[in-house]
Parts: sequence; structure tokens; C-alpha cells
Amino acid sequence: MLQDRKLTRRQALKGLAGLAVSIPLSFALTVPAGAAAPLPAPRAAPAFIPRRAGAGVVIDARTTEAAGLDPHNVPALANFRITHLLYDRLVWLDRDLVVQPRLADSWEIPNLTTYIFHLHPGVKFHDGTELTAEDVKATVERVLDEKTGSQVRGDLLPVDSVEVVDKYIAKFNLKTPYSGLLAALFNVAITPKSVNSQPLDFLKSKEIGTGPWMLDSWTPDVEMKLVRNPNYWRPGVPKLDGITIRVMPDESSIIAALRSGDVHHAVLEDNKNYALVKDDPNLQTWRTPALGTNVININHRKQPLQNVMVRQAMAMAMNRDEILQAAGSGLGVVSGPIPPVHKLWSVPISDLPFYQQDVAGAKALLAQAGFPNGFDMDIIYIPQFPLMDISAQVLAGQWQAIGINAQPRATEYGVWLDLRVKTFDYWISTNLDFPTIDPDQYLYNTFHTGSSPAGWDNWSDPEIDGLLDAGRATTDTPTRQQIYTLVQKQLCQKVAAFWSYAAEHVEVASQRLQNYTPHPTTYVFGMEEATLSG
Repeated sequence: MLQDRKLTRRQALKGLAGLAVSIPLSFALTVPAGAAAPLPAPRAAPAFIPRRAGAGVVIDARTTEAAGLDPHNVPALANFRITHLLYDRLVWLDRDLVVQPRLADSWEIPNLTTYIFHLHPGVKFHDGTELTAEDVKATVERVLDEKTGSQVRGDLLPVDSVEVVDKYIAKFNLKTPYSGLLAALFNVAITPKSVNSQPLDFLKSKEIGTGPWMLDSWTPDVEMKLVRNPNYWRPGVPKLDGITIRVMPDESSIIAALRSGDVHHAVLEDNKNYALVKDDPNLQTWRTPALGTNVININHRKQPLQNVMVRQAMAMAMNRDEILQAAGSGLGVVSGPIPPVHKLWSVPISDLPFYQQDVAGAKALLAQAGFPNGFDMDIIYIPQFPLMDISAQVLAGQWQAIGINAQPRATEYGVWLDLRVKTFDYWISTNLDFPTIDPDQYLYNTFHTGSSPAGWDNWSDPEIDGLLDAGRATTDTPTRQQIYTLVQKQLCQKVAAFWSYAAEHVEVASQRLQNYTPHPTTYVFGMEEATLSG
């Protein structure tokens, strides 16, 4: 029987509204100084889970390979979709994006710059060592170390220090009030203290997490086998024996394997394939509004791109709806930096500068900038992601219309990462969207001077820095709304990057996969409760 289940905007907004107001904010707004704000979760002693009906190994197919397994310094979606299975965090976001306890059984906020986390006792890393507050402290220090090059460093910049109060109590001391801390900690995987004394690439091809799944084997570009953690501290899960992540670069092959039963689950990268699976009675499909907007990165080191009028002309030449139709098959909406699913924080595109296509105006502005005949540049993309590939081709055509000769350049995943974060030998890069849980989490960590992504793009703007600092420090929702509206308008006015559309993510599964629930982030947390029939 066909099961086409779409996570509605109402469902997503229910969680997001709660997150924006009560997840990072309610503790600061409603908890008096000195009062506790525990969020208890029922716990029981870890127990061996015997094989039962529904156990088995799920085959999950993906078009791209993870470039590495370090949860702190591999800024790639393929990495995030795996490391969220291997590592736990202090907190977790459920399907409604409401913060829940994870490694922290509870926490208290005695004042606006102090968070005290009480860890669940007896949790073991996959190497058998016990998780303690020392590991939490070491993890934060590793992320904050500039040498680590962590993509989430900006999220933790307000943290002044982490104190070990006791074996299972970690105290976060903040430099200023930080309304987004709990949301930020969702992306901070806890690693053992011992990792900090190892070389930076120590976790590139191994893992030492506390998560429900453990790495069994990895054959690069072929498959990765994860097995159930038999000593997982949360009793009763996972129910499956394992997950085999199979790399199949051609998504048409994934569709065929889903139909034949050789593959049980996939997150589609090319939304045009939704039409091929949505009416198949042997398959289940889900459509989930994206929590982020597809971004096009600008290398601000390149001389023509340093000129704001050049960037503004390029923005004026863009037809974002054409990109949505071509790259997203119309499944989604044209969007500014924060997508419409975030009701409190999104800015209507009619209020954003340079969002209305004006080819004649773009040509005139480019000439005024000193480039009447345009210039040559490239657009790098990863061919395994149709969104990146097709967006690059469409953008090249749109910019050609104003005289800019933009050549799409296909790069392998690892090469693309090196170009983006190490050598910077490119001009423009198409990219994917990454889940935006709180506006601070995306905007500050990407565009504030000192954050790793801002450094990758060589972006720095004192005015925007000041706004982002103010947004991070306040806990008043109306004030935050005003600040983040202004931030988004300024980012578009100054063209820190280009944004195209917020997609709908499509997941497909065999009918054999039961009790699986998609997560809005597209991280397959639902595999913990899933079973295989037959």
C-alpha cells in the first residue's frame, strides 16, 4: 500500500516555534536565577538486547561517500548523516525539533551565563571507557581550538570555560548570555578526552562514540557497515542488527535497487526522482520541508568578487525560481538565508534586496563597477549532488546573460572540500542546505568574523558582526526577530553569499522497513526504532 507522508509545515513549525521561543530561550526567560530546570528522561541500566522479530540489517543507499568520520572537522553533509549515528550529544532534538535530554539527564540554569549539565552515569564509549565530565570539557576545548578547524566552532565561541564539578557534572561558563546554546549543543558530538592528545586526523577513519551504532568496517567508495551497539546506554534500542551504507553514485541505480528490494532506504539527492517512486505500492515516501536554504558560496579573495557592486549585479541577474524548477523539480520555495519553515525568523523574499531579476540593471551595475565586458570565473560543484550540478549550470547561463563567463567545474567530494577550506582555488561554489535550528546557529557560525565558514569564504563585516553579537546576547524574542531580519537584509544587500531555494527533502523506503520515522534534519535517527519485516 502506498504511503506518501509529508511532514507538514504545521508540524515543522510547531517544533520550530517551540525551539525559537522555548528551546534556547525559555530557560533564560522563565526560570528564576538559582532555580533548576531539569528535563528528566526515564533511564534504566543498559542491557543486552537479544535478537528478536524485526531485527536485521538495513541497506541504506547514498550517492556520496563521507570524506572522513571526524565529527568536529569534516564540514560535509555526508559526514553529518553518519556521525549522528555513531556519536551522542548532551541534548537531542526530537521529530518536532523540541530539545530533549541525551547524554545529559538534566540541566539547570542558575543565571544567564551558567549552564550546569548532569550526565547520565555509566555511559560507555565504544572503546569501553566511561563517559565523564572530563570528556565534555575536552570536547568543547577541541572544538574551540582553531587548529581543529571545526565547522561548529562559532557555535561555542560564547563559552568561556567548562568546569568539571564532579564526575558526572559539567558546568558551562559563558562570556555573555547566549540564547542558542542548547540548540548549538545538538551538533557537538562528545568524544573521549584521549582524542585531544592524538593527531588531528586521528578520527578520520575511525570512531569512538557513545552512539547506538558502531563502525564495523569501511570500504571507501563501496560501503560502510555499522553494527548495533550491544551495550548502548538507552535500553531497548536499536532494534536492528546493523545498517550498511552503500555508495551508489548513480541515483537511478538506487531507485532500481529500492524497487527490487536490494536497498531498503535512501534520502534522494535529485528531487526529479520523486515522480518515479511516489506511486509505487512497494515503496514508502516522505517529503520534509528543508530547515535550511541552498547557498552559493562566494570566494571573497577574488578581485572582481571583492567589489560589492559586482556581487550585487550577479545577484540581480539570478532567477531563483528557475533554479528551483531545474534543480529542485519545483519541490520547495525560493528563500532568503532563513527559510519560510522558520516562521519566526524568515524574511519574505519581497523584502530582500536584489531578489528580483533585472538583467538590464545588472549589466549597468556591472559596467559601473568597472567590468562592462564581464570577466572569467568558475563555479565548482560536486557532480554526485544534482542540486549542486544543475544549479551551477543554470547560474552559468544566467550570469552569461550579463557578460560573465562562468565555467562550471566538476570536482570530487574530497577535492571540493580542499578547495573550499584549504587552498581556496575557486571563485563560486554551489552548495547544499544545512539544518538551521536557531538563526544564531546558522548566521553567526557562517558570517561572523572568526567563525570557520566565514574564514573559508574570507568574509568579514564589522556591522554584521555587531548585529550578530547583539542577537546572540539577547533572550527577548521580538528583539531577536528585529535583529535577524536586519542581518538577513544586510547579508543580501552586501551579498555575502547567494541563496536560491529551500527544498523539500524526499526519503524513500521499502515497505519492509517498519516503525521508521524521518527526522527533519534528514539524519536517520529513526533507524533506532526501525525494524525489518519478512
